[in-house]
Amino acid sequence: LANSVEPVVEVDAPVQNQGAGFAPNVLPAALWLGAGIIAFLFNVRVMPRHAQDFPQGAQFVGKIMVPAAVVTVQALLLLLAVTVLLKIHIHDLLALVLTLGVSSLTFLAIVFALTRALGDAGKALAMLFLAVQLSSSGGVLPVELSGGIFAHISPWLPMTWVVQAIKASMFGAYDSQWIQPMLQVAAAGVVATLMA
Repeated sequence: LANSVEPVVEVDAPVQNQGAGFAPNVLPAALWLGAGIIAFLFNVRVMPRHAQDFPQGAQFVGKIMVPAAVVTVQALLLLLAVTVLLKIHIHDLLALVLTLGVSSLTFLAIVFALTRALGDAGKALAMLFLAVQLSSSGGVLPVELSGGIFAHISPWLPMTWVVQAIKASMFGAYDSQWIQPMLQVAAAGVVATLMA
């Protein structure tokens, strides 16, 4: 009986090696850390005297433009590291570029909102939020195996959708459906921007 069944293994989304398989978890973590470091480098709560009479929208744009440029450059450097240095074959390069760009700006908006609302405590909360998201995003191991609260909060965390979009764009996982998760990440970024 033990030899009566032969399983058939079908590879739906081929991955070059185990290291490449960890990229969908490492890339969002790097983007979040970059956004967190920006919050430590730029004081987002203090407005220069000459800008205090500007409209609130102008103040926000003035505060976020340089950090947004920095995290966008970081996303491009990560893309270069993945494609040039690590030579990971990318299923859909444009999708990965858009996913990394939108994700970096969304993460910046979330960290920005937390910092504007809570000050230094917001920065600490952003780093704690990173740890929770890494455990709940399904990047390293399927969230179904994490169980408990992680499985329940996973659909509500932006990093879950970033991981899914990166897997879809890098390897063709989820039938290459990267647009829907990327739009969910973008929606989180819009909400965080409005809150900031």
